[in-house]
Amino acid sequence: MTDNLLHLTLVFPDELEAAVLDALGAVAPDQPYTLLHGTGHGRDFAHASSRERVRGQVGRCALWLVGAPAALDALIAALRARIHSRDLVWWTLPVSAFGDFS
Repeated sequence: MTDNLLHLTLVFPDELEAAVLDALGAVAPDQPYTLLHGTGHGRDFAHASSRERVRGQVGRCALWLVGAPAALDALIAALRARIHSRDLVWWTLPVSAFGDFS
């Protein structure tokens, strides 16, 4: 049953990628995740390049993982303790089904 699983999404600027992955590796080294690179429009363009300002989009990473609520709460707390940035945002969603094709 997957009633107790959540999907965690972390979204952050490209320049935080190393810090997020280092923190995740230190806190939950066996946690599988998916990392995507793209662009987005956030609330702050203070660190945007000239190209990003013209386009109206900045580089963003999105990291997805699935886990139990207590484990994700601990992971979020650990990330918050290691990375202090309002540009690292997160949210969770319930997982209605989860599995593989083995």
